[in-house]
Amino acid sequence: MTAAGAEVFALDIDQSRIDRAVAAGADHGLLAGASAPERIKNLTAGVGVDVALVTAAATTNAPLLTATAIARDRGSVVLIGAVPINLPRAELYEKELRFRVSRSYGPGRYDREYEERGLDYPIAYVRWTEQRNMEVILELQARNRLRIDDLVEEVIPVDEAARAYSLLGAPGAQRPVGAIVLSYPTPASSATMPVLSEHASSAPFDAGVVRVGLIGPGRFASRVLVTAFTAAGAQLEIVGGGSGRSVEAASRDLGFARIADSDDGVILDPAVDAVVIATRHGTHAQLAKRALDAGKHVFCEKPLALSEAELAAVLAAAENAPGQLMVGFNRRYSPLITQLRDFLADQDAPLIAAYRVSAGQVEPGSWVHDLEQGGGRAIGEACHFVDTLRFLVGKPVTTIHVVGYGQPGAPLQARDNLVISLSFADGSAGTIIYSAAGSAEVPKERLEVFRGTRTALLDDYRVLELYGPVGKRVVKTRSQEKGHREEAASFIAGIMTGTVSMSVAEIANVSRASIAIVESVATGRPVSL
Repeated sequence: MTAAGAEVFALDIDQSRIDRAVAAGADHGLLAGASAPERIKNLTAGVGVDVALVTAAATTNAPLLTATAIARDRGSVVLIGAVPINLPRAELYEKELRFRVSRSYGPGRYDREYEERGLDYPIAYVRWTEQRNMEVILELQARNRLRIDDLVEEVIPVDEAARAYSLLGAPGAQRPVGAIVLSYPTPASSATMPVLSEHASSAPFDAGVVRVGLIGPGRFASRVLVTAFTAAGAQLEIVGGGSGRSVEAASRDLGFARIADSDDGVILDPAVDAVVIATRHGTHAQLAKRALDAGKHVFCEKPLALSEAELAAVLAAAENAPGQLMVGFNRRYSPLITQLRDFLADQDAPLIAAYRVSAGQVEPGSWVHDLEQGGGRAIGEACHFVDTLRFLVGKPVTTIHVVGYGQPGAPLQARDNLVISLSFADGSAGTIIYSAAGSAEVPKERLEVFRGTRTALLDDYRVLELYGPVGKRVVKTRSQEKGHREEAASFIAGIMTGTVSMSVAEIANVSRASIAIVESVATGRPVSL
């Protein structure tokens, strides 16, 4: 505020905080109390302040009452802190005060179009956006007009976290005025960001270790994929492509040796044998293509592409690349699905299957529904179940016909209550009921398969019931077995041995069928592949 040319009055109930504010550039420092409004009135020639910013955290509305008392006629009171909002009408009316609650940062905050897609507000209409506010702060820091070094009271190693938290609860003057920052030890290997050409191989591939680079260390990748690849014996070489905090956390908590400053920092790293792509759906195809073109093996979370054009480009790259391509259709690798397929394998007949998925609701504003980032749930998640049926049949999908509905006003691609009918090259048929509606208490997935004289029922990847001519057999697991570990192991083994468990033709067929779901919903007609 001082840097912007304002005359600043600092009020607090703690004299040490007032002293800090004055040392930082405040023009006046006053103890908050009954005499404060009169003193400010005297210092402003009887006018009062133009804007009263309330940054306090309190259990009563006393800070707000002080703010209304010191504000001038037609002035403003802005609440930034956490204070009960209970204002007397008389003071607001007599001075005709404006009251505002500050959410954070400025216009654009929580606006997905602005924050995630970069659609800026014209400066002629919105002068101070979230980004422009931040730019000014950085500029003031660069010109030494804004000090922030005194905001931190002490930096404490994380090993002494108990002491840090005890300081926050200390009484009176012993309590820190500034922030307490926890520091973490920095591994020597990631202390600096090396130039790509200087990256050294930490373990040669011919020693039997597949070195993995991860793009997109989000929650799913961190909790599921990294665990699966580690169990498969992969070496976690480098991570990048997420926000600064998520990348640093992945390096620190998951065991990656280094941090990349960009997607290409992972893709072009000579110490990386395989690139794992776990970003939002809209980037999958182009990242997979770039990694294949760079000669890497690629594991791409589903879906591989959101359009036929994207799919054609990445498939062409896969056909001509030295590296293997695998898409994260993990359910085909589930031990229960493998047993189910083996149980039906000796039946010389087509199969018929019904796959029910209680998918649950996703917030309307979720990126999954965004046509550019997520592509909708039909392409983004229903592809799992198309692939599972394709795996069980063992033949390509030939025709797909879909009906269904979505939330009012949602685009076709975002429809998530669907009945998907599939025909296969050998005459087999399958139906996928994918529903966002219904009770959350219902187990997510149930699969029923009929072939020849045998029937198999799979309940949420926990219980498999196998019915044959001579009776029934039940297989139960202690936890859900959705195939993530087996999938990662298959990918790593394929790189080591030069074999593939999922051909490019299979990937192409399932991906085209998933994209065709949207086409069938749009036209109301079957789509032949």
